[in-house]
Amino acid sequence: MKHNTIAVLPIPYVNADNQQGSEDMAKFAQNDLYNKLLDKSSNIFPLTVQDLRTTNSLLHKAGIDHNNIDETPIEDLEKILGVDNIVAAKVSYTIGTGTTATTYNSGNAKVSDNNKKVTTNDISTTTANNQTYYYYTVYFDMYRNTDKIYSQTRKPLLAVKDGWMDSISYLLKRSPIYVKK
Repeated sequence: MKHNTIAVLPIPYVNADNQQGSEDMAKFAQNDLYNKLLDKSSNIFPLTVQDLRTTNSLLHKAGIDHNNIDETPIEDLEKILGVDNIVAAKVSYTIGTGTTATTYNSGNAKVSDNNKKVTTNDISTTTANNQTYYYYTVYFDMYRNTDKIYSQTRKPLLAVKDGWMDSISYLLKRSPIYVKK
């Protein structure tokens, strides 16, 4: 076991409506969190971050992936990965849509003196805008020597496509391993 080493687990990225996950997004989210830890490595000293290839290779050999990682006990994960610290997260999301329409009307009318002739010139323009909203919930846990040392849930402030990334950064900076410098 490598002491003071932290591993980032694949992050299940699950649609809350149909409970389906995406392996690509789980690896993307894992890579994003891994890079955030590497970028802030001076803030998490004396911890070192285990390489993602090593983490994913060891998990693959043990038959663990983004679908079954939540069912594997932390004690087993620490033994499989050979680390004493683990970051585990999960992203749950739903997608909503909204439509807005704006109408602009302009026109004029010309009436002749004998009130028999009416000429009109009307212009009407309608613009429709469809917006997709992403509602995320990020679950974030840290373990040290099989003990859960930090557990938080956060919903991003903005319902935008990559809003979950801001929540991951926020939770990481408030975790017990992070020291401001």
